[in-house]
Amino acid sequence: MRFMLCIILLMLGGCDQYSTIKEAPTNIKNITVTPGQQWNKVPAIASFGGVETWTIDGTSLDSVAFFAGIQDGKPIIKSTKKEEYPVFKADMLPNDLVELVESSLAKHYEARVTKSGTLQPVTMGTEQGFQYEFEFITPDDLTRKGFIAGIVKNGLLNLIFFQGARLYYYEHHIDSVRDMLATIRVE
Repeated sequence: MRFMLCIILLMLGGCDQYSTIKEAPTNIKNITVTPGQQWNKVPAIASFGGVETWTIDGTSLDSVAFFAGIQDGKPIIKSTKKEEYPVFKADMLPNDLVELVESSLAKHYEARVTKSGTLQPVTMGTEQGFQYEFEFITPDDLTRKGFIAGIVKNGLLNLIFFQGARLYYYEHHIDSVRDMLATIRVE
């Protein structure tokens, strides 16, 4: 019995664990962002589409994912299944990028978009980008709100995607996410 307990503890010790993201500049591929509050970095195996993902209350309630340095001809989400995701093209217009992101996220979450917002300009650090809000429903019948902010620089797509349960979590954390946009530096 003790032997099995030791084996289980050793196996758990090798698992990735959540780590703390402090209020300090944080590098994510070709971007640097400074959060205004503490977040928890989600282990790679549980992250959104294999990209850097942070949460405050748990990914089923809220998360922010950083899609940094997406190259022309590549999908924003790397598929582990046989499904193919739409790909980014460096010459896409902002409305095309919104469609790319919405369709990729709907496929990843197996969700349906129920409400679309208005595409608007946003300042990300010293760069001009775009932002967009929408709502979607996941198979567990939870209505979520999503916020996307993005910029294409040097032919690379850089996106921040925040999602949270519509009731409480989205509204509770969206200002923190918007504040992060002002700190972003894209290389």
